[in-house]
Amino acid sequence: MKALYVMQYAGQESAGAGALYVGDGHILGVDVGNCRYKGSYTMQDGRLKGTATMSAPPDRQAILVTGTALQPGQSIPLEVDWPENLGDGQPRTVSVAGRQVHVVFEKVDDIP
Repeated sequence: MKALYVMQYAGQESAGAGALYVGDGHILGVDVGNCRYKGSYTMQDGRLKGTATMSAPPDRQAILVTGTALQPGQSIPLEVDWPENLGDGQPRTVSVAGRQVHVVFEKVDDIP
């Protein structure tokens, strides 16, 4: 499994979008606020389970869709537990700083 996804997400305060690569045990991405995502996962019983960090841009504060403010360069942990068929259009939940964010992934294409 190696693919690039468009992600659209909504929290309590706002909504946003970005792109996420998931493949070979790696999670890498960026969103419209220039926050960066980096982590790893394993496949267990048909599910993608892993951890990642979300980092604010180094030069400015980021206000997340949960309303949480990240200071420049600050990182927070994320945990994921998603089905292998990530891009099926169904909303997925991610816990961000203890608050739920709903994310929908659209598969752009497989990466060779």
